[in-house]
Amino acid sequence: PQVSAGYDKEAVRRVIRSKMGAIRWCYQQALQRNPKLGGKVVLGFMITPTGRVQAPKVKDDSMQDPAVGKCIAKKSRNWKFPPPPDSGVVTVSYPFLFKAKQ
Repeated sequence: PQVSAGYDKEAVRRVIRSKMGAIRWCYQQALQRNPKLGGKVVLGFMITPTGRVQAPKVKDDSMQDPAVGKCIAKKSRNWKFPPPPDSGVVTVSYPFLFKAKQ
């Protein structure tokens, strides 16, 4: 992930890994429509001073189904991160790679 200076990338990875079930669900829904669907979705968002996600949006999407990125962005609104150490706002860019089983 890309994280603004001063914030722990591992903390971002830990929180997002704990949410992989919901992220997989977004992808599984799209796989039902297209069993060969795969690609990358890059989610951008800010972590507020309280640790909440603000303004999640898909920054890059190489999949042929925009519903996956929209679903991940929607789910991310409920994520909670450790508050930034300086009570500021942290910007994050996180890639998700999806590949259908052959």
